[in-house]
Amino acid sequence: MLRSNKGKTIQRKNALIELYNKYYCEKGVCKYYKTCSKQALADNLNAGYDSSLAAMVGENYDIEINDEKIRILIVGKEGRNKNDSQHSPKRLLGFLNEGKVNLHYRETYKMLCEMFNYNWNNDSIEDSNKFLFKPDSVLTCFSLTNLYRCSFKKYPEQVKGVKNYPIQTENCLELLREEISILEPTIIILQKAGLHASDISRDAIELTDTLFYSETIDSYIIETIHPSNYGKWYNEAYPRFSRDVKKLRLLKKLPPEDLITTDALNKLTD
Repeated sequence: MLRSNKGKTIQRKNALIELYNKYYCEKGVCKYYKTCSKQALADNLNAGYDSSLAAMVGENYDIEINDEKIRILIVGKEGRNKNDSQHSPKRLLGFLNEGKVNLHYRETYKMLCEMFNYNWNNDSIEDSNKFLFKPDSVLTCFSLTNLYRCSFKKYPEQVKGVKNYPIQTENCLELLREEISILEPTIIILQKAGLHASDISRDAIELTDTLFYSETIDSYIIETIHPSNYGKWYNEAYPRFSRDVKKLRLLKKLPPEDLITTDALNKLTD
């Protein structure tokens, strides 16, 4: 049986708004801006400042499958999109104007499909534009947030090679931990090399070389990389991710392999 507690998810979204008001309290600018920008401006990274403050939370974030609560939070290093309000993750058709689903979102979608035993028809895996029309209710069942809330650029249109500083990591992790306390994820996926479970919770214990458990936040944490590094992602990181998903199934933290959730998830968004 699959249930969605949409009321609880709305409560979480409202709590996130209060959290962001606490951090972005200086006319919409983060209270740590002056501290974090000091070195960046000294390095002449002053050709553009963007802020992406809000986690995206799907309307079915709080779901329960066979009496097991599943709340999935993905943490990445995403491009700034001037996202200054809390909203839901993008659906696949949201990429229609671009003509294809970008690599990061495509691979994230496939990860969620694997975790939920969601049948997305594997026949056109390399044809990105066909992903636009895949069944995508799974994208309503997770939250996506950004490790770095600000970027400082060499030129305004820069999206690759954006540099971040240790002081940013320190301050942004503070906000991330508060987001986690509100979202209470049962599974956290870290889509960034160098970001570790111990950064999220110091008591995280190792279950595999990339899967950890924290009793403090009662969450399983998967360390992986950003899928934009596709060769390393596909050849090294994705097999480890699949192994950790199987481990979570054995722990009954994800639905068993014989439970196909496609129809049930689609009904949530009918």
